[in-house]
Amino acid sequence: MKHVISSVSILFVITFFAQAVFAQDSISIYNKTNLFDPTFLQQDGTEFRSANGAPGSKYWQNSVNYSIHTTLDEKDTTLKGAVAINYTNNSPDKLNYLWLQLDQNLFNPNSRGAAITPVSGDRFDVQGYTKGGYHIESATIIYKGKSYKIDPVITDTRMQLRLPFSLMPNGDKVDIKVNYNFSIPQYGADRMGRLYTKNGVVYQLAQ
Repeated sequence: MKHVISSVSILFVITFFAQAVFAQDSISIYNKTNLFDPTFLQQDGTEFRSANGAPGSKYWQNSVNYSIHTTLDEKDTTLKGAVAINYTNNSPDKLNYLWLQLDQNLFNPNSRGAAITPVSGDRFDVQGYTKGGYHIESATIIYKGKSYKIDPVITDTRMQLRLPFSLMPNGDKVDIKVNYNFSIPQYGADRMGRLYTKNGVVYQLAQ
């Protein structure tokens, strides 16, 4: 008899819980069909971007000009370079640091990209390539005639340059110089690699 009562009690609890869930769902104010209403996702325009997505009267983009000088060491399959960057802060905000992308760090054996590569490998030369990744020799900031040596903060494929000053909004400029080198992977990210032929080695150096 006790077993029958317990079973009835459990059934009652399950039924009550199901009804409660159904009741809660039935009183929800969310209507899934609202998403298809053309007025549902309206976005008011701002001075930075119009409602139709076009640039507004105060739309801005930060701008960069750069020059890269490199040398290729064919014996070591290494590229050594120096990049000079002129950066303009057109935003309405002060900037206390800048970010640079280090795509070659994908080929560092300790990179996140290497960590998620299947054991069977992929079309990139990530696994088994122990010399991959950037070696940042130096980073220098020139601002208003003064030069500052910067210790970059590198996390995987991102490099942060923390400024010893604030780069002011609305057109302030700074110059960045970075010296670096990296070993060229044989199969690198579609636009980077080495092809060995009977006439010598063909290098593709675009990324």
